Amino acid sequence: MLVPGQGAQSLDMGKSLLEHSQEAAAILARAETLLDFPIAEILRRGPAKLLNRTDILQPCICTISAMAWAALQPLNLNPVALAGHSLGELGAFHAAGAYEFETLLHLAAQRGKFMQQAADASGGTMIAMTSREDGIEDQLAELLSNVEPGSVCIANLNSGKQAVLAGEDDVLAKLSDLAPGRGLRATRLPVSGPWHSNAMSRAADAFRECLERADISDAACPVWNALDIRPIQKSGEIRDQLARQIDHPVNWLGLMQHLRQDFQSAIWIELAPGKTLTGLLLDIDRTALIFRSETQVQIRRLQDRIVQWEGQAS
Repeated sequence: MLVPGQGAQSLDMGKSLLEHSQEAAAILARAETLLDFPIAEILRRGPAKLLNRTDILQPCICTISAMAWAALQPLNLNPVALAGHSLGELGAFHAAGAYEFETLLHLAAQRGKFMQQAADASGGTMIAMTSREDGIEDQLAELLSNVEPGSVCIANLNSGKQAVLAGEDDVLAKLSDLAPGRGLRATRLPVSGPWHSNAMSRAADAFRECLERADISDAACPVWNALDIRPIQKSGEIRDQLARQIDHPVNWLGLMQHLRQDFQSAIWIELAPGKTLTGLLLDIDRTALIFRSETQVQIRRLQDRIVQWEGQAS
């Protein structure tokens, strides 16, 4: 089971879940009472500029993922492994039973607040770099040789054809201009800071203190992290992972390659919102069997496939 992070958002996300799942609707109603902003209204109407602000966006993303997980409960799923992309690790550990929804929402709100504060102090943003061919790491190594070391970093290695850079605005603008000549397409992302860079070290320290006070238990099943590509279940390791990933890069490509090797016959599920992780997985392996969970139709399609799979297994 894959859980998305920032960048997967859209206005009106979660609408189908809200309309067709009582379990999902209960999650949103609970979030409305716990947060200090009108989440249902922002999800429905935005504006997009407000939704994209990380202190607002992070609780919103985690709420939608929790709604999808709640909507899947009637299927009696027992994941053998979970993985979350950046912020998605918060949702993954919630789905793995490490903490209740109230804790998830509190952690998401605090994480967003600390990261926004760090971004306000440092400035900076993120751009996605996309190549037509695999081997983007080599292309970026050559591209980054044109700027001062440390001014930009590879924040996310998402696939062999896509990576995300984080750093100073003017330096990223220069790299965007240089990208077409290197066979790359640069796209500025709708984020409010340079996530997964050294600029987030203050946020990581503050969030670590928050995690120490949070009610976190051992996870019921392993959540694989995208830093050193290993499974985590113990509560102490969960706290450490959620803190250190804030200012460290995400090696999603390495994680997906490892999981595809370990779980070759697995059914994959991407929790809502969006289809970002579905696209990245299929970019790595076109044969992967992956389902989304954002609409009633998608969930029914997953249910039908599970029934078919169980029939074949028996």
